[in-house]
Amino acid sequence: MTIFPNPVYRELKAQVLSNTVKPTIWRIIDNTGRTVRSGNSILSKGVNALSINLGPLAVGTYYLKITGTDMDLNSRFVIAGN
Repeated sequence: MTIFPNPVYRELKAQVLSNTVKPTIWRIIDNTGRTVRSGNSILSKGVNALSINLGPLAVGTYYLKITGTDMDLNSRFVIAGN
């Protein structure tokens, strides 16, 4: 999984590679381990683009976690101020 830009200002973009079509759950997790945003996505076979609006989340370090059948991806990112 690739996340960009990093630091993020308002919208997180991620590229995720999947070997099959599969439903997934994504979560944005703060430094305390609390899920602050979540959603569902169906990945196609190949490279998939996800776009997540981070809206009013506070400046700080977060993690994007994507889980699904045979998939458990984690990536750290930073939300920067404007």
